[in-house]
Amino acid sequence: MTLLSSSTPTPLILRRSCGSQAPIKPARRFRRPRSEAEVAFLGIGSGAQRWLTEAGLAGAVRIRATMARAVELAAVIGAERVDEPRGLAAIAGRFADDDLPAIVDHLSDHRAVGELVRADETHSAQPGTASWQALGQ
Repeated sequence: MTLLSSSTPTPLILRRSCGSQAPIKPARRFRRPRSEAEVAFLGIGSGAQRWLTEAGLAGAVRIRATMARAVELAAVIGAERVDEPRGLAAIAGRFADDDLPAIVDHLSDHRAVGELVRADETHSAQPGTASWQALGQ
């Protein structure tokens, strides 16, 4: 395959090994919603759109059932509380049925996304050497 530059932002690819000289245009990453369920799911927010795109590209199974579950969860706790975890699930490649509720629970029980705890003297799992001071005295 040969990569050619083009006037569009996406490059064109020629299949020289197959004998064809026709350029191949990359597929669009996102299609328009075709059903009411897809419209409701995408109404959650941009995280839902990212999840649907990544799930399709990854070949995830049971996408419709997982989408329906996300819409139900958004109706109960609010779309804004579901959108961020849905986007995080897309980034992490988490497409199973139980992944969204697990991420929502985790985020509600723990710190906000982006807050890091650095391991230092006050946040260390190392017990230290103070107990060894008495040895040999």
